[in-house]
Amino acid sequence: MGKKIFFILLYFLSPVLPIALTYFANADKYSDHAFLASLTYGAVAFTWLVLSFVISARPKFLDRIFAVDKLYRFHGIMAVVAVILVVAHKLIIEQLMGEMLVGKPGNAALILFATVIVSTLLFMVEWWLFRFKLFLTIRQAYKKTFIGNYEVQKFIHNFSIVALCIATLHIMLTSSAQAYPLVRVVYIIYFLCGFGFYIVHKLFKRNHPFVVTAVVKQSPAMWSLQMTPASGAVFHYLPGQFGYLKIFSKRIRPESHPFSISSSPTHPSQLEMTIKQLGDYTRRIGDIVVGDRVLLDAPYGKFSYVLSPDEQATVFIVGGAGITPALSMLRYMRDTDKDRSVVLIWGANTASELIVLDEFHTMQHDMKSFIFVPVIMNDATWQGERGIIDLAKIQKVLQIFGQPYDKLGFYICGPAILLSNSLKHLKTLGIKKRQIHYEKFSM
Repeated sequence: MGKKIFFILLYFLSPVLPIALTYFANADKYSDHAFLASLTYGAVAFTWLVLSFVISARPKFLDRIFAVDKLYRFHGIMAVVAVILVVAHKLIIEQLMGEMLVGKPGNAALILFATVIVSTLLFMVEWWLFRFKLFLTIRQAYKKTFIGNYEVQKFIHNFSIVALCIATLHIMLTSSAQAYPLVRVVYIIYFLCGFGFYIVHKLFKRNHPFVVTAVVKQSPAMWSLQMTPASGAVFHYLPGQFGYLKIFSKRIRPESHPFSISSSPTHPSQLEMTIKQLGDYTRRIGDIVVGDRVLLDAPYGKFSYVLSPDEQATVFIVGGAGITPALSMLRYMRDTDKDRSVVLIWGANTASELIVLDEFHTMQHDMKSFIFVPVIMNDATWQGERGIIDLAKIQKVLQIFGQPYDKLGFYICGPAILLSNSLKHLKTLGIKKRQIHYEKFSM
């Protein structure tokens, strides 16, 4: 908790130094409240945009503290906030001083940042606006165009670094930076911080090389990639973590996408990722062949029961492809802690979506305190639980489980509707927030 507070304070207080230096270097000018507001908005926007590059580089030390999924959501929100502050800064300055030559680079940077943000919101992020049919239809139509291509979107997103360079040039041309070297130095240091993280992430990120040894069709829409390290053993990871996978094959584009690891760390000679066909990229997973090369940037995430040793029993509530991190954790439990009390509630549209059923049945035999409850939504022939994972089903399973609620850890993974409903149900049951764990990716 101490590290969290430290980095949160560091982030939100980061504009204080450039604001203070600029103010005291030219206190007479900034005694005017409008000028001071403009300085504050501009400095806050710049420093937070700089730090957005640090966050988007997904440094491991921040992942260990906050988890990448939360960092990325925060990164997206604060980038929008920063651009709004830039607009406020621009409007005040133009009202006070009119359009100036020094403002030209600032305008260019604003346009670039705004373009990147709008492009990201339209094509790369799942957010509430797309619950409305009109906006969803527009998005789907644009995604079919050239500009909606994932690689094109990544290319556009990378223009943000150009915008940062132009924004820095704008600051260097201001009267305060021109007159006071210390102001220039501070802003350049901030710029180099964001630029440095960007370059390290793009050019020097350590990726683990693997070779595909098997491509297993687990269901009509799910495949498991089994991979062995190109040299040595598999890197250390926790059950439930994920990585960014880039496959080099004639049959699939070499894009980097996040997928959960479904294998157990107890098998250091092999790593497995189980992937559901959900989009243009994942539809080609089945075309990968043995021998294809892979680069994996991993591990990431804090979605692992081993990070909560005080929890005496575990409840998984998953839907669809959300089974993959739970599968990794269950395999690890089977290998290291067979006596652990654990429940898996797994929702699927049809029974054909349930994978590795033989393995789960073996786990039920080997792990005497393992309860497996598949819930099928659209299959009239299914003999078990049917419908959605609702409050009544969760209560029923927990009653059979017989463990005190305050001793349980709940791990939720799946579609957004499953997550929101499950959080609501657990709140109704009085489950404390610290007992509930989930990852929520919107990209």
